[in-house]
Order: sequence, then structure tokens, then C-alpha cells
Amino acid sequence: MNSSGLYSGNRFRQAIVHYLLGRTAQAISSFIFIIWLVRLLSPIDYGAYMVLWGMVEMMAPLSSLGMLEAVRRFLPELALRGAPSALAWFVRWMTLIRFAIMIIWTALISAFWLDISAWLGFSTPQQDATLVAVGLIITVIGFRYASEMLESLLEQRWAQLIHSLMSIGRLAGVAILVLIESLSIEQLLWMDLIVSLVCLIWAEFLLMRKLRSIQSTGDFHVSAYEIFNFAWHMAGVNLLRAVANPGALRMLVARTLGLETAGMFAFLQQLLLIAGRYLPAKLLANIIRPMLISRYVAGEVDVVKEGMALL
Repeated sequence: MNSSGLYSGNRFRQAIVHYLLGRTAQAISSFIFIIWLVRLLSPIDYGAYMVLWGMVEMMAPLSSLGMLEAVRRFLPELALRGAPSALAWFVRWMTLIRFAIMIIWTALISAFWLDISAWLGFSTPQQDATLVAVGLIITVIGFRYASEMLESLLEQRWAQLIHSLMSIGRLAGVAILVLIESLSIEQLLWMDLIVSLVCLIWAEFLLMRKLRSIQSTGDFHVSAYEIFNFAWHMAGVNLLRAVANPGALRMLVARTLGLETAGMFAFLQQLLLIAGRYLPAKLLANIIRPMLISRYVAGEVDVVKEGMALL
């Protein structure tokens, strides 16, 4: 694909359709999942499971260090007018550095898992059964990171398919465990790990295929210092986001009021999060922002002003 058509009006309209369809599928499957799971697991196990997922959610902004925002900022510009080598260099190094950060965090949490899980109120059997959840930090955040790159390239079709696969795959995993009568928090976490690993591999494959298809003829380069400077300024914002993250609140409730209360709190949280996916701000972040960046770097400032005025 020629880079000049990457952010065309036709692709923009298609992206909106794919976004709405994908979000609808994810909302339905996620709603069925949480309603079903709360009936299948004991209150303590449900609370522990939701707290573990809260930890994964909290690690997304905590491990970002501004890199995700840097991807959102620079990837549309590089895809539109950057040199092919600059685009490949940017994606390669941003991915490697992000994975290195996640691996370091995962190693630290694994080393202190007994202390962390005890602090959260996990019983000894739960501590042994839930260590696998640490692997979700790499697989879940990894596939979301790759899908964010796809969204920055206005590939909403594939990004939403990957997210839908995660939601529907988790639901199918519960169904399989119920059928074979092997539903436990440990088996559930293993199923989540397998599904998220498949999503990660698929997302990386689609991202590489998309990058190879972009026929950029520009000569724009962005320096490592410029990327670092932007990410550094956003790192503090991400730390604040991690503190205010719903997952962090879930962990705090588990620590102060117990896992059973944390489970009830998380159940209500999830219902609100499902509804929040349809807020206009999400549409702005996922689709409109890459379009505005592409128009801005192309020198179409009036179009950007008109778009911002409309919003």
C-alpha cells in the first residue's frame, strides 16, 4: 500500500465500522464471561482471579514508561512520510525495549510472588496456583501493544479481531473447562495465558505484514533523543495512571477488605468498563487521533483545526 493512501477518508470510514463491530462483539462476550464466571467460582476464588487481572491491568501503564504514547505520536508520521528504514527501526526498537521492560517487571514479581500474594490476602494453595498469572503481564500487554500499533496505522479490522479473539477465547476456555469438569483458578489462568499468547503471536504477525506492505517514499527520520524526550515526559503521567488504574483500586480493596469484597467490587467495575468502551473519548483515541496526526504532518493544518472544532 502506498503511504499516501494509508489515512484516506475511505479507510477512515472503514475503521469506524470495524471499531464499532469489534467493540460490540467484545462487550457481549465480556458481559457473558463475567456473569458466567461469577456463578461458577467461589467468591474467594473469583476475587483472587479478578485481583490478578487487576494486577495485569495496572502493569500496562506502569510498564509503559511513556513508550505507548510515543508510538501513538510518531508511528502515523513515520508511516506517512518516513523513510522505510526509519519506520522499521522505530517499530523494532520500540517493541524490543517494551518487551525487555515487561520481562524485567515479570522477573521481579516472580521473585517476590509469595510476599506479594500474601500481602493481597491469598491463601497458601492460591499462592502456588496463581504464579502463572505473572506470565499474563508479557502476553496480554504484549498483544495490546502490537494492536495499538495496528490502530495507529488505521488497521482497526485486525486490531478489533485480535481483541475479540481474546474475549471470545476466554469465554470458550471457560466452556471447555466446564465441559471437562476441570474448572479452577489455576486452569482458568492457564487458559488465559494460552489465549493471550495466541493473540500476541497473531498481532505481531499482522503488524509485520502490514509494515512490509507500506510503500513509503519519504525521507523523514526521528531521532532517538526526540523519542526518549517525549516518552520521558509521558512517563510521569503513566505512573499517575497506574496509581488511579481500576486494577490498582481492586488490589487495594483486596488488601483492606479481603478477596471476597474485592470480587464484588471488581464485578461492578467490569460492568462500568464495558459501558465505557462506547464513550466518544475512546473513538477519539483509537481512530480520530491517527487521522489528525496524519493531516497535521501533511501540512493540512486547516483540516486539523476544522476537525478539532467539530469535536
